[in-house]
Amino acid sequence: MRHAAALALTAALAAAPAAAGAEQAGACHCYQDRTFDPERPAAADPYILATARSSLVSAAFGVAKRELVGAVMTGTAADDLLLAHWAGARLGQAASALLSERKVRPWSSLLSGAAGLPGPIEAALKAG
Repeated sequence: MRHAAALALTAALAAAPAAAGAEQAGACHCYQDRTFDPERPAAADPYILATARSSLVSAAFGVAKRELVGAVMTGTAADDLLLAHWAGARLGQAASALLSERKVRPWSSLLSGAAGLPGPIEAALKAG
């Protein structure tokens, strides 16, 4: 588990500097600050974090980044998107089906009693 976390962090850090350049931003207008500014060192953080998150979820679950960005831009919470892909992969369910069901049910109801979830996830679900 430690190795996987270190690998994920390394991938995020390796991808972030290249992804942080404004020239790679494409047509997205969500983030006005896409490059590092020494006068405002944290200004580009939301863009860099969103880019890293999309890159990691895309690589881990084989989902196109465009699909992930589109989902967030149309109102899907980034946390819900990550959890849907993670849980879907573990449970053999489509992330899209979990996200659709998530609109009417909380995660605790959707995943409660599901086999194959790690102890910390089960504890978090029980705690609400």
